[in-house]
Amino acid sequence: MYAITGSGAVSMLALENRPSVEVFPADHVFDVTPAPIVPDFIPGTLDDDALRRAAPSVFATTPHWRMTDRYQFVPTIEIVNLLRDGGYYPVRASQSKARSDDKRAACKHVIRFRHADYLQARAVVGEEVPEFILIGSHDGTSPIAGMMGLFRFVCSNGAVVESASIGGFGFKHIGHDSLAIVVNRAVQHALESSETVMGTVNAWKSRELTYDARLSFAAEALALRGENKAGLIPQQLLGIKRTQDERTDLWTTFNVVQENMLRGGLRGRLASGRQSTTRAIVGASADLEINRQLWALGERYAAN
Repeated sequence: MYAITGSGAVSMLALENRPSVEVFPADHVFDVTPAPIVPDFIPGTLDDDALRRAAPSVFATTPHWRMTDRYQFVPTIEIVNLLRDGGYYPVRASQSKARSDDKRAACKHVIRFRHADYLQARAVVGEEVPEFILIGSHDGTSPIAGMMGLFRFVCSNGAVVESASIGGFGFKHIGHDSLAIVVNRAVQHALESSETVMGTVNAWKSRELTYDARLSFAAEALALRGENKAGLIPQQLLGIKRTQDERTDLWTTFNVVQENMLRGGLRGRLASGRQSTTRAIVGASADLEINRQLWALGERYAAN
């Protein structure tokens, strides 16, 4: 067989360099199954547009103007993209409230990531899935850090896991190592910690609490919000919104109290006699701090 050039003449060079051809028998059956299509967007995750709406400071290209030359600026979106490359995708994001535009563009932000294995496996993994939480800012209010979290499907609660056995992950070595190496360490930390986190959940599920213990837990949680200006009573934090939360174990109690504290809408009576209603905790800093304190409270009750 000869190769034909555009002019119709035989090209010996083309003939010599032609690729080898595999010969199949006449009865060979070819696989015509279409190659799988990898979507640019995974349902249930935040693309860049949704992420920008939820937390604009993630996309900051420069630090806040008050930061000195010693400040090492690392764009959060670069970390987000590296985590995506590692199989972790953003599912929720928020940032702190800011009064000025310049602060709003650089303030503290929190992004929750979920591994691809847990994005479409709700029926398989059960009620909870582990998450990786990225915290950062570009105004000096928070260093870049990562920690483990949990998401509970039944009530859409997102817990923050911070304990001596699991710990967080700092990004302080950026500069000595490449950003990709540091993020890869964070991904490995998250993967290795997931089993420990789920073990903690199972232990809390098996820890039954008496009514007095649950009431004590609620009372201590209520104190975490500071002075009880809304005039609430601990029993209100134990109010359930679904039959799945009728259980009296530590894990269920933790989630019921957490939901009531963060979602707000609880009515109390002030010392003056006026009625009041609690507001939802939506700011990134306040949400993170309450969740950290609640997890520590749960660990203390698990140990008793």
